[in-house]
Amino acid sequence: MKEFVLDASVALGWLVDDPSSSYARHVQELMVDGARAVVPVHWHLEIANAILSAARRKILRRDMAEVLSDITALLAFVETDDLPDDIGTVVNAGQHNQLTGYDAAYITLAARRHLPLATEDSAMMSASRRLKIAIMR
Repeated sequence: MKEFVLDASVALGWLVDDPSSSYARHVQELMVDGARAVVPVHWHLEIANAILSAARRKILRRDMAEVLSDITALLAFVETDDLPDDIGTVVNAGQHNQLTGYDAAYITLAARRHLPLATEDSAMMSASRRLKIAIMR
């Protein structure tokens, strides 16, 4: 089974964006076909915060109950990596690649587990290229 690190913004493309990007739909199809997403421990909070923010700003285009149902279904395809990288590693990756601590955590997880990264974030893609981390295609 193929594994990859899933950036929250890609998953939010399925849950919040209407329509989702073609890349987000492609990654979702890979998961339906058996690929398994690995996420850092803060991923769940990022998802929750983005959904709450979208609802608060009245840009959530779907019913909250439907979104929460989709999240429950999505979690069957997601493995949470419970071993966060040490703060120094995350800070170093963030500092050298101009990333937030949250984004650096995805990069360090992908590097530690030798997994490709599914992201549409340009800064994360640039950092991945510099660190020789594959981008999920």
